[in-house]
Amino acid sequence: MEYYGNPNNHFWEIIGYCLDIPDFNEMPYEKRLSILKKNKIGLWDAIRNCERETSLDVKIEKEEYNDLSVLRKECPQLEKIVLSSKFMLQTKKRKEVLKNAKIPFEAAPSPSRRYIIPVEEKKRIWKEIIQKSVR
Repeated sequence: MEYYGNPNNHFWEIIGYCLDIPDFNEMPYEKRLSILKKNKIGLWDAIRNCERETSLDVKIEKEEYNDLSVLRKECPQLEKIVLSSKFMLQTKKRKEVLKNAKIPFEAAPSPSRRYIIPVEEKKRIWKEIIQKSVR
């Protein structure tokens, strides 16, 4: 499975903008992951398992969460989690998952084309968040 593989998602375009890499979203997936790693950016899903009919977060049902404290133990240098939407902040249970990780977090605008903020505005906000999060 590839993260953000849906062509209706701006994630890779936004990250390319943040890293000043034109056509980043056109690179092979493994190359993009390698570049993220070199730039001290990890990519991980808080949801371990779920059911959904489409790629929309609002369609997620019966979700099971990864234990973020394990992520913390495996990556002690982790300083911040940047959420790719406010989805994880929408229920008490999801908020508890984040709180229990004891890692600061911040929500960026959803990279989905369905989220109505223009992509140029999303790029600007994401870049601000990335720049203050990655050293």
